[in-house]
Amino acid sequence: MSAQFSDTHPEVERRLIDGLRAMAPEQRLARVFALRQAALSLAAVRMKEQGLPDREIRLRLAATWLPADVMRRVFGWDPGSP
Repeated sequence: MSAQFSDTHPEVERRLIDGLRAMAPEQRLARVFALRQAALSLAAVRMKEQGLPDREIRLRLAATWLPADVMRRVFGWDPGSP
């Protein structure tokens, strides 16, 4: 099998593909829906917060599903800050 991901170690890629193959179809579909929702959330943050650095965008995206206390403790970032 040829490499699918140029930025991923071949062993990690093999494990990822093996894991996906082991999933039931409904599990794979649930992953697709979760990835779609993440992409839509990212697009919404980018549209709302135009011009922010990538790190700030990623933090604001994470804040859409992580509690504020976790964001402050883990990332040292307050979602309520402007």
